[in-house]
Amino acid sequence: MIRYRLNKVYGPVGVGFGVFMIILGCFYIFMSRWELITIIVGSFMCFTDSACVIDVKKFRISFPHQLFGIIRIGDWIYIRSDMELQITETKKPYKIRCASGRTIDVSDAKYLLLLYDGKIKKWYLILKSKSKEKAEKELVRLSDLLDIQIKEGNFLGQCKVLNI
Repeated sequence: MIRYRLNKVYGPVGVGFGVFMIILGCFYIFMSRWELITIIVGSFMCFTDSACVIDVKKFRISFPHQLFGIIRIGDWIYIRSDMELQITETKKPYKIRCASGRTIDVSDAKYLLLLYDGKIKKWYLILKSKSKEKAEKELVRLSDLLDIQIKEGNFLGQCKVLNI
């Protein structure tokens, strides 16, 4: 099994707020037992993420959300021979707005490894990478392991991308 962590569900701001809630809950738990709820909600926001799990032996792929970083929720999709892999570059930044009205753009990973299902015309996100070399290395590795063709060109605008 090959596992890739894609992104945090609540983004970098949600992770920071989750850590703040955990620390606050640990500080006040001695005063009230209800602060345990604050710790649980904070750990949910901090550790919940989306992932990609590839079962090479059974030729299937899953895109689960990992609640608290442990509990996986998601279905399996069987990989067919008509599916294709492709790398594309993304320029999508996070926008953070401060209380003073300033906007800060924080850039995320630059290269995406996508699985294209031509039958239903959908893209599935497999891997996010900051370096093109790592994305290309994983592209060739997965293409060999799963016996899938590599898609040429950038056809990302023609169909819907899932799990970004």
